[in-house]
Amino acid sequence: MNSFCKRILFVAMAALVISSIDIKGIPLASIKMGAAQVNPDYRAQEALPQVKDIGKELDVSAWRHRKLVRIDQPGLQQLDLDLETMSSISDLVEEKSGINCL
Repeated sequence: MNSFCKRILFVAMAALVISSIDIKGIPLASIKMGAAQVNPDYRAQEALPQVKDIGKELDVSAWRHRKLVRIDQPGLQQLDLDLETMSSISDLVEEKSGINCL
């Protein structure tokens, strides 16, 4: 169990003990926070672990409409098409896949 989990467990146990004590007469104490520190136990999770980084190239050779798309970072991308683009490709997509885009 890492140190963060130990602290959470301690706080939870302390809350159980305190909940049974009448705390109205206990004076307040001031707390001074220390400087922020890096947690060496922290491991960032993958953004979308359930999405596999597999697939195939999108063949756009039959598409007559072109629009510039800028990719700022590598990896999985989500592209939201505007109505102009959707209307220009909807017939082609429906013809190839049977999916009505609009």
